[in-house]
Amino acid sequence: MKDPFAGQLGRPGKRAFTRDELRVLFDYADDQDHRVSGTGRKGWLSAFRDATLFKTAHAYGLRRREDRMLDLVDFSPNSHAPIFGGFDVCSPAGARR
Repeated sequence: MKDPFAGQLGRPGKRAFTRDELRVLFDYADDQDHRVSGTGRKGWLSAFRDATLFKTAHAYGLRRREDRMLDLVDFSPNSHAPIFGGFDVCSPAGARR
C-alpha cells in the first residue's frame, strides 16, 4: 500500500489517521470485544466500552478530554433530523465551543 503522506513534512506521529487506518482500528476493537466475550471471562464489557468510545469520539469529533467527561445528558435530539432518534446532537460539558 502506498503511503499517502510520504511527501509531507512534519512528524509522522502527529498526522491524522487515514480512512483505512480508522477502519482497521474499529475492526480490531470490535474483534477484541467478540474475542473476549466468547471466552466467558471478565473484560468483555470493558472491550465493548472501548470500541464504543472510539467510534463515538470519531463520529462527533470529540477531543480526549471531552470523550473522557462524556455523559448521557450531553446527547440530545435534533428536530431537523428525527431519523436519528434522541442521540444525534452531542454537546459535551467539557467542550470549549
